[in-house]
Amino acid sequence: MSRRATLLVGGASVPCLLQNFSGKGFFIISNQQFAIGQILDLKCELYPDRFLRCRVEVKHISETCVGTKIMSISEEGRVLLHQFLQEYYSLKLDRSI
Repeated sequence: MSRRATLLVGGASVPCLLQNFSGKGFFIISNQQFAIGQILDLKCELYPDRFLRCRVEVKHISETCVGTKIMSISEEGRVLLHQFLQEYYSLKLDRSI
């Protein structure tokens, strides 16, 4: 699963690709360099005109990829992410049967 997203870093918007999702964090591909422990604001359109916004912390780095952990997310964002993950994995399971 992948989705285009934007990271807000020091007032600048940095395009990225969310490669893997979970309810706890994301694996993000970006050309921008980050540091472990860096806090980033993430924005991603999961459904038309429905955006996930949360704050993530960089937990590990490998080349152009970073693993992040969700540090803060609104209740609305948590529900949206849970709905998205539930639909994605439900569809994936249906295809494998």
